[in-house]
Amino acid sequence: AYLNQLDSALFFEQEGEQLAFQSGNKKYLGQIYSIMALIYYRKGDKDKAIEYYYKSIDWCIAERNYTNLSNGSYFGLTKFYLSEGPKDSALHYAIKNLETYRMLGSSVGIAVNLGTLYQNIYLAYQMNGQTDSAYKYQGLAL
Repeated sequence: AYLNQLDSALFFEQEGEQLAFQSGNKKYLGQIYSIMALIYYRKGDKDKAIEYYYKSIDWCIAERNYTNLSNGSYFGLTKFYLSEGPKDSALHYAIKNLETYRMLGSSVGIAVNLGTLYQNIYLAYQMNGQTDSAYKYQGLAL
């Protein structure tokens, strides 16, 4: 039943993608692609997940949708790489996620909190064996 729900969710995101192209309103393609990436990941298709996370980044930047770049693309890739590796990619996207979050300031629509971002950086530094940097961010995450 769970896979059927994921297939249904994927179908509706693909419909949204088609509507965005048909209408010329491509602002939300980055968000659609980050959701599709998460669906593919939960379905066990890691290659498709990565493909759609990178498509999400490209569209978020092209459409200046920095909120979804932080909440969806960078956050999703950080979580993916924390789970799957490579370690240096986890750290790279965790830091990019924090930078984008800070750039946005207190903008409306920020779903991920600062403590979570610090925790992700802590975990990424820890995975990379950089304990001094890891503990710095662990303290910030609390």
